[in-house]
Amino acid sequence: MSFALRALPIEADSLDLDPVLWLARRIGRPIIALDTESTTFVDVEGFGIAEVAIVIVPPAGSPCCASTLLDPGVRMQPGATRVSGLTDAHLRGRPLFPSLHDDLGFYLARSQAIVTGYRVDAFDLRGVARDCARYNLPIIEATEVRDLAPAIEYYQRANPESAAGLANKRLTSVAAHLGISLPGDPHRALFDALLSLGILSYFVARYGYEPFLGGYVLPQRSDRRSPTASTLAQDRERLRCAAEAAVALRRSSAATDLSHDEVADALQAAGFATVRHGGDAFAPFGVTVIDANGLRARIDGRRYDAMRTK
Repeated sequence: MSFALRALPIEADSLDLDPVLWLARRIGRPIIALDTESTTFVDVEGFGIAEVAIVIVPPAGSPCCASTLLDPGVRMQPGATRVSGLTDAHLRGRPLFPSLHDDLGFYLARSQAIVTGYRVDAFDLRGVARDCARYNLPIIEATEVRDLAPAIEYYQRANPESAAGLANKRLTSVAAHLGISLPGDPHRALFDALLSLGILSYFVARYGYEPFLGGYVLPQRSDRRSPTASTLAQDRERLRCAAEAAVALRRSSAATDLSHDEVADALQAAGFATVRHGGDAFAPFGVTVIDANGLRARIDGRRYDAMRTK
């Protein structure tokens, strides 16, 4: 069986994945969101993977995905059916896990990708390893993992006032809290993999790439430095100067419009990485502070989101 890659479904258009695209380019490695649905909990007798999905964000090119149902060889437990909606009838006659082993091993291990997802380390990758062992296959071990569970804790600790509604930390609850929505069937593998990427994209846009690479580990409270008013003012001034330099560059050239690359170069020189721009009709020039790591600039009628990199 070929775990065939395809373009993202149209429902993914509701997600802002630009920050994750930027991140993959920045680190020069693929980022893969993994999600699985199973017959029961990973440590319970009768476990088997019933569905698997990956979403790949390459360092060059467009995101793509692959998903498939599997015959787990064991019965779906009622609790698992209530979560995913999958029944034995859905899975009967589907391919077995061994037919997917080589392709899944390539994407998760040999491609040098960073694997992400919500509780991907505690559940999905452990489930893959358990099915490998169940069929006497080589264990698939991801090259590098960045679980979203610590990222959510990072957000809660950094924003204790606004994170009170995340007590249950369910994927859909976290997404709703952050204002991220995705049409489709919650708790199906591809839906959850896409939603995980949407959440990661939010965190990358808000906090930059260093916390992602560091596993979203906050320093001890006694050592943590919160953004100060002076820090925000300095960042605002740096971005304002970079934006003004970009506008001056356009006005001194023969071009009638300022290209996105020219803006990005000017912002980068001032220590900001542009992750998104759009054609929203704003005032000719202005700067708005989002937080310590993210700044939104309105330059010549276009919006630019920038992340502080130094």
